[in-house]
Amino acid sequence: VSGSVPSTSRGQNSNTLTIPRATPRDEGMYYCMASKEGISVESNRSSVSVDDQLSVSVTPTNLVIIGEGGTAQFTATASGINEMNFMYQWRKSGSNRFPNKVFGANGVVLTIPSLLEFDEGRYYCTVTNEWSRSVRSD
Repeated sequence: VSGSVPSTSRGQNSNTLTIPRATPRDEGMYYCMASKEGISVESNRSSVSVDDQLSVSVTPTNLVIIGEGGTAQFTATASGINEMNFMYQWRKSGSNRFPNKVFGANGVVLTIPSLLEFDEGRYYCTVTNEWSRSVRSD
């Protein structure tokens, strides 16, 4: 391997290397080095990539009509490897800021109370996992 063999792997000293519960940290180039009687030979290198299957969806998914003064609430549902370590970031399209009244801009549920015309727009959530891979709901 370019670097070190993952600590969770099995078979470092055999002809088969197994990496259980692989994560993006285990990505890289792997090869085998065999030696006998002072002669060493390297195998071809194999590239390992891990699909963390990160995805996110937001409900409600369609147009929501709420009267002025009402409350809007959106929920993100994310899935992938190690969901306990996901980070959530809500945004309004065309803006990087929310008014102070917004609750949950960094959580699973976004709540916007006391709606005003200014609050009208499209909202999305970006989910980032512990390997800094992100996916955005649209």
